[in-house]
Amino acid sequence: MNFTVKLLEGNSTIKSLILNALLTEVNNMIDKSIQSIRSGTINLLIDAMKQEPEYLSLKNGRLREELGIPNAGAVDDIVNKLANTVNITKNTLKSTSFGLSGGLTITAIESSNFDGLLDDASAIVDDTLRGYSLPWLEWLLLNGNQTIIKKYDVKFGPSSSSRTGNAIMVESNNSWRVPAEFAGTEKNNWTTRAIDRIERPLSNLIQTTMEKNI
Repeated sequence: MNFTVKLLEGNSTIKSLILNALLTEVNNMIDKSIQSIRSGTINLLIDAMKQEPEYLSLKNGRLREELGIPNAGAVDDIVNKLANTVNITKNTLKSTSFGLSGGLTITAIESSNFDGLLDDASAIVDDTLRGYSLPWLEWLLLNGNQTIIKKYDVKFGPSSSSRTGNAIMVESNNSWRVPAEFAGTEKNNWTTRAIDRIERPLSNLIQTTMEKNI
């Protein structure tokens, strides 16, 4: 038995009908995926920041001593808050002559996030005894190699006057700045390098998450 099928619509119309049908399915897939992608991105970013030398030094190394951070837990608090700036925006999905257009925009640690984070209690060391505050996160992320404290430098060694127990600021012919190997600027710092580090695993995360929600 033979059948003859005659298409009443042209190729472009058929293509448009197929894409419009897919549009609903893809939109639903994206909606179901967004929260998982955000959670996964946050975890990736936290892990990436913890792999950077700045984190290790802030927790138990030279940076902690030089910046005088008495509670290393403040570093983890800042890492978590930085990572939780991850935001996902769904771009309107449209049917075009080339296929479906749209998707997701993922942002993290934008300049608009900085004001609140740089002023966060964990990002500042308040020395109430001496009457000053040290905005260590701002120095580390933005100040590069510029001079921060003139005519003072760090002297290492056990001291009862030290907030960490092993370093104090003393008068000097030198001036203190963030150690060169850790000095960051707005476009190149601990956090921007961590974001670069997650580019490939983030792509894999998005793909696998969406495949689960097809």
